[in-house]
Amino acid sequence: MSWLHVALEVIEVVSLAIDVADKLINVLNKAGVLENTNNSDELGAKVMQAREINITPPEERAAYEQYIKQIDAMEIDPDKNYSAEDKQAAANEFLSGALNVVYADDNGVTPFLQEVNAHSSFYEPDQIKAYLDKSAESQLDMGDIGKYFDDKLDSMQDILRTEDVLIDAEKSLGLNDDEIKQKFDDERVHRNQDLD
Repeated sequence: MSWLHVALEVIEVVSLAIDVADKLINVLNKAGVLENTNNSDELGAKVMQAREINITPPEERAAYEQYIKQIDAMEIDPDKNYSAEDKQAAANEFLSGALNVVYADDNGVTPFLQEVNAHSSFYEPDQIKAYLDKSAESQLDMGDIGKYFDDKLDSMQDILRTEDVLIDAEKSLGLNDDEIKQKFDDERVHRNQDLD
C-alpha cells in the first residue's frame, strides 16, 4: 500500500471541517506551496476539474509536488458545477496528500490534522504552520501534540520533548514563556471541561 493511499484513507475518516481546511490552505499559502488557491471550495473545484481530465494524485512521492503545482495553477471553469460535499471531500484528500508531502508523512502529519480538526478553536494558521515546521525540524512525531494537550503521553521524556518543540514554535510567533504557559494551561482546562 502506498504512503499516499494510507494518508488519504485516514483523512477521509477525519473529514475536515471547512474552517479547518481553509486554515490548512492558509498554511500552505504561507509555506509557498500554494499561490493561487485561497479556500477549500476553490481547491475542491480545481481537484474535481483535474480529475475530469485525468490529472490525479501520483503514486510516486517525488511526482506529487508537480501535482500540487498543477492543481494550484488550474483556472476554475465557471460552467462546472460540483456539490459542496464533493468539493470538500476533494479538498480534504488534496490537503492530506500535500501536507504529508511537505511535512514528511512519517512524522505523524495525519494524527496532527485530526488534532487540529478536533480542536480547531485552539489552532490558528500561523500556529499550525509553526507547529508543523518545528515538529518536522526536530523530527517530533506530530501525533504527540494532541497527546501532550490531552495529558496522554506516557513518558516524561516524551512530555518534555514535545513541550520543548511546542514552546519553540510559540516563541517563533512572538510569545514569551509566561504567555505560552498560560496558553497551554488554558487549553488543558478547556479540554478537561469538554470531557465533563
